[in-house]
Amino acid sequence: MISLHKLRKKTDQIDHKIIQLIHQRQLLAPKFARLKQQHNLPLHQPKREQVLLKKYHRQAQKLNLDKKILEQIFRLLIKSSLQAQQKLSFIKNKL
Repeated sequence: MISLHKLRKKTDQIDHKIIQLIHQRQLLAPKFARLKQQHNLPLHQPKREQVLLKKYHRQAQKLNLDKKILEQIFRLLIKSSLQAQQKLSFIKNKL
């Protein structure tokens, strides 16, 4: 039987990977902001967000995950990316 300590250590390792992936995702925000500005696209694209959330719902269902929790996580990730894009766009427009 696995010990509590080993189980927590494994969870910590997974959490570390999640944090690294979130960091990698956030590094894309400036690239998104730049491309959207170059193509005169709005930073927030609700239709794209809905497409993504539907895709994530399907993935959650396949993995027997709570789709509401997964949606909340991805809404936070999308919001964070959008805020970073808006901040970068604001700074660029000030220059």
